[in-house]
Amino acid sequence: MVSLPHDEQTKGLKELGTRLSNIHVYRWENSHGGVLRKPLAEGESYWKDFLLQANAMKTKKKRYALLEFFKEDSPEQFIEDAKTLNKLLSTL
Repeated sequence: MVSLPHDEQTKGLKELGTRLSNIHVYRWENSHGGVLRKPLAEGESYWKDFLLQANAMKTKKKRYALLEFFKEDSPEQFIEDAKTLNKLLSTL
């Protein structure tokens, strides 16, 4: 879904409905036929939309947001992305 526009990504999320389980959270951009890992904060507005939408899909099972594919596999970037994700989750 990296190359899809945001509106198509959210449409796909809606189509999953209650079948959605865990969410793998990351920020990628297309780059010369590949992907470039970016700080999660650069995609904060996108993820806020996704998480709000996922939260609105009521289900009895617990869902988890998992950090994945952080920039340069850097432990420091992982910590920064975790702070961003915690901030996003606190708004739900």
